[in-house]
Amino acid sequence: MFCSKCGKENDDDAKFCSSCGNSFKSSVEKTAEEKAQEIKQKSKESASTLKPLLKLKIVAPTLVIVFTVIFWGDIASFYWEYKHEKAREERLAKEKKEKEEGLVWLNKYQKTGVFADNEQRLIWQDDYAAATVKKPWVTQANYDAKNYMDTSGDTATTYCSNLSLAGYSDWRLPIKTEITGLYVNRKYLKHVIPSFYWSSSTHVFYNERASVAGFGNGNDGYSDKYSNFYVRCVRSVQ
Repeated sequence: MFCSKCGKENDDDAKFCSSCGNSFKSSVEKTAEEKAQEIKQKSKESASTLKPLLKLKIVAPTLVIVFTVIFWGDIASFYWEYKHEKAREERLAKEKKEKEEGLVWLNKYQKTGVFADNEQRLIWQDDYAAATVKKPWVTQANYDAKNYMDTSGDTATTYCSNLSLAGYSDWRLPIKTEITGLYVNRKYLKHVIPSFYWSSSTHVFYNERASVAGFGNGNDGYSDKYSNFYVRCVRSVQ
């Protein structure tokens, strides 16, 4: 074996040159060393590649937090403006739909002699008689006999039951909430007296009294059933 450094011949099994001391390594050892060097080099390259990524992984969330803190006011303002605008659009769409449905309903039920109450979906008597006819809730005879729930005879209830108006015959005396609810739309009535109108609702504790609705100042109350008050009949719409 010749030394690659000084050229002196040495024994085949020599590990070092007898002249210059150069180390003789087998091809297997050289290959292992070379592989170790390659692995080390690749490790360095991989580390240099991952280092920016690791920095980015740390920096990116930080930037997001900083951005959110700085622009939080603008983000919140934009969000609430968006919510408000969306709610407004939904409200307008709902109102438009209700108006369209209401117009269809009114066109269907509004006739001469009646008032179509779109809010309560009721048809009200609105002829001359609605401002002139006065009836008791019960007859004097029934009241004296303490038959406070007997509406037979010439009463407000029988008047409505026998009414035929605008092609309808299913009229009735309104309940308290219906007649008091009509007060807000009184300006649309053609025939109305600023006085009390009967309802069909009896006092909870005193059967001899029934509810009346005032169309003068909007006050309601109760009165003895033998009293004569105005009558405005109503019909429900299915």
